[in-house]
This record gives sequence, structure tokens and C-alpha cells, in this order.
Amino acid sequence: METTIKHFLIFSFISFFVNQNLFAQSYFTISTEPTPAQFKQDDPRLFNGRGGEFIVVWRDFRNGHESYFGQLFDEQGNRNGSNFQLLSNEAFAFGADGAYASFGHQIDGGYFFYRGFFQAYPSSGINKDPIFVTEFRLPPDFFFGCPANSLFMGATQKGYLLGDAYGYGIEIRSFNVSGELISPHLDYTFVEYDALGFAMAATWSGDYAIFWIGTGARDNEHRSQTNAILYATFFDSTHQVTADSVNLVNLRNPCDAGAEMQAIALNDSSYQLFYTNSDTLWYLQVGRFGNVSQDLQYAPVLHPAEVPETVQPIGEVRVSNIVSSSFSVYVFQQYYWDNGRKNLYQTKKYDFNTSGETTGNSILEQQNFDVSNIHKVNENISQIPQARNTDIYLYTLDQTAVTDTIKLNDD
Repeated sequence: METTIKHFLIFSFISFFVNQNLFAQSYFTISTEPTPAQFKQDDPRLFNGRGGEFIVVWRDFRNGHESYFGQLFDEQGNRNGSNFQLLSNEAFAFGADGAYASFGHQIDGGYFFYRGFFQAYPSSGINKDPIFVTEFRLPPDFFFGCPANSLFMGATQKGYLLGDAYGYGIEIRSFNVSGELISPHLDYTFVEYDALGFAMAATWSGDYAIFWIGTGARDNEHRSQTNAILYATFFDSTHQVTADSVNLVNLRNPCDAGAEMQAIALNDSSYQLFYTNSDTLWYLQVGRFGNVSQDLQYAPVLHPAEVPETVQPIGEVRVSNIVSSSFSVYVFQQYYWDNGRKNLYQTKKYDFNTSGETTGNSILEQQNFDVSNIHKVNENISQIPQARNTDIYLYTLDQTAVTDTIKLNDD
């Protein structure tokens, strides 16, 4: 979209550090191109489909202004067509029979509203106009802790499902297979000023779960930054609540997990949630009716030897697609010390099976990855998009080592 939230939010200091430092150097020869693109291209994000297909969408200035372009890949990892323009790189979902949809935000109304727009791309090739589907006030009515600013969009057998979170609100919308709103009204809205971190996952049948961090208080006066609870609410495919505000975990601080929560549907009856807390990856598994089927577990993310033990990292966590009953979780950490004069990056991969159990972990040889999303090809091979030298590349990794790169943008 023309204006994105990352240019506006007062709590975007993490994005600032990433943008300033993340791409300072490259440890791998990534291009045989004689010259880089003559226009800026950055912020690539990858989105997976159910059948192994995927897309990389990035911000692109080839037309002289901010826009978004994407490149499709089939289930064998081959390029499918050429670059094409999309609404946004915030969210994307593959629908049925070659259709897909995109979602993004725009600040409207004299900078008073943060509005979400959905666009459907039918397989006929005739794109539908973007439609206005979510809205939040700017800034949030209250500012406390680490407000939720995240979204989810996925495909179900009925069409598309969207979960949009900003400030302390969560809004759910659903669309049919043609990309039309099923209801003119919100399917579900959470408006109590209690939603901090946010994650969501959905099954193909249309059941879904939302996860958020609350302070344990129902009014702003009694909130405490030392009292936080991880909650979940579960829905069936008709948006009926099957388990409401299930108390999953007590947290030390609302900012412990925040925007770094990620969830995945393991099958039609269970979900797994991941979040980072300082130098630890936490995860638990829950059923579709709110029952905890695997208690909270953790995996320490050890400090690199060069980093003092007292230094706490800024962390991100991302979850790959499921392939051959396995998936991977990547934890990207940034360490700053000596008053910011020293910094170091570490990317660690944790492998899981679809029973939610860890099967191994490793540290990537190239440490300065921006892990926006991951496409898992098989048990050993993964692909991650990166912006380098004003171009967009898709890196291929065999376990922890980069083995190949291809340039995605058409110049």
C-alpha cells in the first residue's frame, strides 16, 4: 500500500535496528548480474500454499513510486510466469483452482484511521477491485505494554479467512471462494483493551484459533506490566466460539512475546503456538476445544561466544510450511552491546514433526538473514527470500548452508 504502518508506529524501534544493520554485509556471492537494479526493491516476504506452491512479494519502485510485485513458484520450485503487481506484501493466500488474494493496510482519514483492504485475483485473470474490510483508530485509544500489530490470512475450503490485529483490537473477516465478503459485518471482533501480542492459525475445514497476550485486568487503571497471561479463543468454521479466553500461560511481562508469536495448524484438530522470550523459544500444543495437549516447553537459544551473557537479544520467530509431516521454526536474533558499538546476528533453525515434537536444531552458517518467511522444500532443503544490492533473491539452503541463489525481480 502507499503508506504502511512501519513508517508510522511509535514503537517501531525494532524495525529501525533491523533496517539499519541487517544488510550491512553478505557472506555469499549472490549474483552474477553485471549491474544491480536501477530502482529500489526491498522487504521481500514469502507465502506458502497448501500444495507446495509459493510466492515472494516485495516492495518495488520500478514505476517511480511505491508499489508491490510478486513472483510465483510451482510445487517443484520453478518460476511460474513473470513478475506481476499486487496490492501489498503484508498478506497473501492461495485459493482454489489458481485463484489467490492479497491484503494490505493504508492510513486514511487525515491519519486518524488504519484501514485494511482485501483484493481477490480469480483464476480468470480479471482482478477484482480492492475492498475495505477492517478499520482501527490511530493511534490506539490506550497505549500500554506491547500492543498487537499482526495479521493472518489463509485459505479454507470455503474461501479465505483474515485476522487483523492493531493496538488492542482484533477483527476477523471471511470471504467466499470468489473473494467476496460472506457477511457485511465483522465475523468476530475483540474490542476490550486487553489484546497485546497476536497470532492466528486455521485449518482447511475453516476452524481457527486466535492467541493473544492480556494483562489479566479488564480496565486500564488496574493493568500491571508484571502480570500478563497468554490466552486463546477457538472457533468452528461458522465463527461460533468453541472455547473462550482459555488461560494458557502466565507471563512475566506483556512484552515478553508480543509481536513474535506464531501459530500453525498441525492438523484438523490441533494447533501449535511459538513465541520468543529473550534467549528462549517457547512452544505448546492445544486442541480445537482449548485443551492443552502438550504442555509448555522451551528450547534455549544459546548466546554466541562473542556476546556477553548479560546482553539480551531482540528476537523474531518464523514458521515454515509443513512438508512430509515436518516443518521448521527459525529464530533470528540481534545482539547489541557496548552502547551499540558492537552487534552480532544469529539465525537458529529448529525442526519439528507434526506431532509437535522437536527432531533437531542447527545454526545457519550465514547469520544475517532476515527471516520473513520460509518455504520448506523437503526435510533438508529450505528457501528464504532476501533483498541484496537493490535486487530480490531467493536463497536455497541445504540444512544450514546456502547452496544457491536466484534473482527474482525482472529488470
